[in-house]
Amino acid sequence: MVKNEVVKHVSRGAKIVSASVLAQFIIGFIVQVILARTLEPSLFGEVAFAASIGLIFNGLTNSAGDKYIIHGDADPREILDNVFTFELALSIVFIIIMFFLAPFAMEWADKPESTLVVQILAFSYFYNPLSKPRCLFERDLDYFRAKYPLILAQVLSAFLTIYFAFNGLGLWSLVFWRMSTLLAESIILWMIASYRPKIAWDWRVVRGVLSYGSPLMMAEFLHFILHSIPYYVINVFDEGSAQSGYFWLAFQFSFYFMKIREVLYSVLFPIFSRLLDNKDKAIVFMKITKLITAFMLPPTITVVFFSEEIILFLFGEKWLLSVLPFQLIFITILIRMIMTNLSYYFESMGATRISLITVSLRLALLLPLSYVLTREFGINGASLAILTVDFVTGFYIYQKFVKDFTGKGFFHFFLMPLLLSGLSFLGVLVIGETSGSFAFKMAMYAGVMVVIYRLLLREAIKDTFKVYHANIDHG
Repeated sequence: MVKNEVVKHVSRGAKIVSASVLAQFIIGFIVQVILARTLEPSLFGEVAFAASIGLIFNGLTNSAGDKYIIHGDADPREILDNVFTFELALSIVFIIIMFFLAPFAMEWADKPESTLVVQILAFSYFYNPLSKPRCLFERDLDYFRAKYPLILAQVLSAFLTIYFAFNGLGLWSLVFWRMSTLLAESIILWMIASYRPKIAWDWRVVRGVLSYGSPLMMAEFLHFILHSIPYYVINVFDEGSAQSGYFWLAFQFSFYFMKIREVLYSVLFPIFSRLLDNKDKAIVFMKITKLITAFMLPPTITVVFFSEEIILFLFGEKWLLSVLPFQLIFITILIRMIMTNLSYYFESMGATRISLITVSLRLALLLPLSYVLTREFGINGASLAILTVDFVTGFYIYQKFVKDFTGKGFFHFFLMPLLLSGLSFLGVLVIGETSGSFAFKMAMYAGVMVVIYRLLLREAIKDTFKVYHANIDHG
């Protein structure tokens, strides 16, 4: 009975959230293409570096109180009031700190002209407390009301951002793009919320939230530093901001596919939290991992083979330096997508330290490796460093933790996807070096896709249709 309920919730929730993510992908993609063709790479690099400084404390203003509410059985409104108050206070404190810290940080980075951008971006800390009413919708599996505010906010922001870019606002149109979506979504959430949080303080409640969420807060803080390290290192070797801009495009374009995680979080975390039997959780974990692998491999292989054609067609010749980073980062995205529901599994049992262990290991490895490889190979080296660190971290986490509850280690989950994507990448490099024909590359691509379909995708499609028909049969 439990498994049938899981099937129904996955199917129903996934439809709504998938539609939401698809809409976000389309809107964000269109805006990115228009802005990339309108503005110079150096402007994107300048904003990306400013964000890496200005948003550094963002993770420390998010207590993971929304996950605590979804995970627990206590009165959600009382907890929400205390979470909102706590995060609002943290946001104010860290905005003030960043306001005074920004001039020194940007002077040290030799970019004093970006100080105001950093200070303005810091106001996005308010998004964490202001967006918390969404968790009540997610807790009740009301996926539509949880997601449509963001879509509406993105539409409004997109029109205004493009208008500003076309009218010469340049850098500030990019800043507006970042800030306006967060503000608009927060306003809409408060307009539709069935309950709006109030100022309240109960140390007993806050202590309970922190006992669950403090490892996630620290993990998110460290993850942001991890995400920013390539920009810090690139800035050391790049006198301007153009290289950061090329790297930003490669990472941001790939990151759109990571939005699929929103589907998995919104659907799987509440479901994992309601499954009491760890065997049921392990079964769901294995099935979802298999589906993610099968459906993420085709776009990964497509990007590996045709990244140059994609970037040239969409963004123009001025962005061609993003080609190799785009390929490497997309393979990294494949690894991260396969690992996605691992955190939801452990967080549903309150084992939040796994996220902290993962990001700490990545951080310890990435800092020295990215410095060495970026110094030698520029943004291509920075991208290779990220891929290498994710591979090593994934190996450790799966051998150390996942094998305990599934009986399967790293290579059971990753051997096939990494072998196919790695060999494809090497094949494309050989074709480029030997001036091989486009027809030969197409033939190789078709061969790899046939292998993916026969080994993984065919069964995944069948399983997806089974879920769909099971949902229809059970109402």
